Amino acid sequence: MDFIVCFGSPPAGMDRPPFGLWRFDVDDGLPIGWRAATGGAPSIHLALVADVANEHVELQQGWLPLSLNYRATERRLHDVLAGWPARAVAEIESGGWKTLKRVGARKRTSDYLSDWELARTLCAMPIRRVWRRWREAARYDTWNISVSTLGAPLTDVRQLASLGQDVRWLPSRPPLYYLADPFPYRQNGRDWLLVEEYGHPKRVLGRISRVDPSSDNGDVTPVIVRDSHMSYPSTFRDGDDILCSPEIHQEDGCVIYRLMEDGAWELLHHFLRGRQIVDPMFFQHDGRWWLFCTEFRDRSGNLTLHAYYGDAPGGPWTAHALDPLKSDLASARPAGRPFTIGGRLYRPAQDCSRTYGGAVNVMEVETLTPTAFRETLALRLEPDHQSPYPDGRHHLVIDGARVYSDGKRSRYDYLLWWKARG
Repeated sequence: MDFIVCFGSPPAGMDRPPFGLWRFDVDDGLPIGWRAATGGAPSIHLALVADVANEHVELQQGWLPLSLNYRATERRLHDVLAGWPARAVAEIESGGWKTLKRVGARKRTSDYLSDWELARTLCAMPIRRVWRRWREAARYDTWNISVSTLGAPLTDVRQLASLGQDVRWLPSRPPLYYLADPFPYRQNGRDWLLVEEYGHPKRVLGRISRVDPSSDNGDVTPVIVRDSHMSYPSTFRDGDDILCSPEIHQEDGCVIYRLMEDGAWELLHHFLRGRQIVDPMFFQHDGRWWLFCTEFRDRSGNLTLHAYYGDAPGGPWTAHALDPLKSDLASARPAGRPFTIGGRLYRPAQDCSRTYGGAVNVMEVETLTPTAFRETLALRLEPDHQSPYPDGRHHLVIDGARVYSDGKRSRYDYLLWWKARG
């Protein structure tokens, strides 16, 4: 026996197997997630920890989603947590035991709800549900794109934290409309951005539009339009070809477009049909093409990171041996193009643990092969609270001397249902 998964207190004097006793660390007691969910928290942090000899090894960890419907929350948590031991075993078998994070001992919270706390919570829950639905019906987010110019190439990822001092925002769109997800490309000596152009009124679909990042007039030209919502127009190169893979999760699979000489985009590939791919991100690493993404069915695409590898952007694609790589609202969903500094590979990821697009966590990818994956947090980029868009940030692309990002401003309008009737 190599390990034991322990759901209670182990017997005193029990011999520990080579990989120890595995237990789930719970922040707010039992039942798992009850206090946080009924209190209105959007997520909870959980970890699977191995107690081995005199050390504690973090096998899996992540921020997982909660809702006021505790039965739905319980099912979702159990679905995710049930897969963590198997994923930890796969990481250990791929040689990852020595690279797993060693953590300090934590006192496990195992107290159950009192009768008084249960009664108080059940009485307050209907009011909280009505209030939350009313607030969510009135809230809407607007996004805009920022451009920063570097004085010199980055030599340390921590330099990104100081870019807020010299940021230029593109002209804002009309009320209820916005631009987000900027991805650059160059054609005929000119720099362009592909962006998501979207509006809150009903029957307005997201589309991919082209913007001149140097212009102050804010002209936006639609270039890729489908019968469904589109976003996240990830651009990349394959030899001489400039490619774009926008998100089309309302349809199925993943598509790749190629830039033509006249500036139009033609459909080149459509693969992974039957899956609701969210924010596809293509890049090359160690002689392979990689595709990182999430899926819409997993908490609207914020929770679970998937990975595929292949020899060419058009496939065929093979799922990573550890797929899904992780379940974590704070670091699963892609947030822009991976980049290297000093030979180190970094992956921008969205932190949706408190709100959608709350911040960008820059993850350092320490190991990436078809059978192994390991990444750690290198830098957290919060929104600039002094900017016109202080409430969120969910994108980062470094392109030569420019850094492209975006920002969110949340507003509340209790007549939104009327204004957005469209």
